[in-house]
Amino acid sequence: MSALRISLPLFRRLRQAIREQDPFEVAFELFIVVLGVFLGLAASNWSAARHDRDDRRQMIVALDEALTDYVDSGHHIHREIVGAIANYDALVAKGQRPPPPFLRFPLLDRPPTRTWDALVATGLARSISPRLVFRLAMHFSNADSFGDRYQRYNQFTEKEVFPYEDRPKHFYGPDGRLRVAYAQYVQRLREILALNDQMTDEAVSIRKDLGSEN
Repeated sequence: MSALRISLPLFRRLRQAIREQDPFEVAFELFIVVLGVFLGLAASNWSAARHDRDDRRQMIVALDEALTDYVDSGHHIHREIVGAIANYDALVAKGQRPPPPFLRFPLLDRPPTRTWDALVATGLARSISPRLVFRLAMHFSNADSFGDRYQRYNQFTEKEVFPYEDRPKHFYGPDGRLRVAYAQYVQRLREILALNDQMTDEAVSIRKDLGSEN
């Protein structure tokens, strides 16, 4: 509205210059009008660009925080699984028949992916390099896969492991080896470990690339 107020006197002077047939005055007033429009558009574009830069910076910070959580959680999960398997192997080596090793995180449902969902939904993914977008998409796809695997694993733990934890013989066949279902259960734990370590390493690498993007 203020720009309109400023422009109106210019148009009045321009009409007056045209009526007086003053070419110099007409050209000067036209120059002022064009310059005003140009400066207005430039200011608008600058403001939009600054807003985009602020959004991009906040997005990168949020992604970095999410990836840091993945790294910290990944290291914790790695220690828990490796410790459980090592303890189980040590007991078996002593001739014992302990319950199969298991991973149990009561507060873990699925790895967080809301930051990535928001990035895609708002279109901010277009502001970072396509290569990094692809790596982020793969990382959060692996996170969904990890969540699916853990939920299936946890369901088996609750139904087929916890009820027999105080009766270790239940897990073994007549030959003293783990029954097939429980041997597969242990294998699933190793697969979860491998996927967790892959996600952790990828999160570390992506964080470095995000630093370059910023």
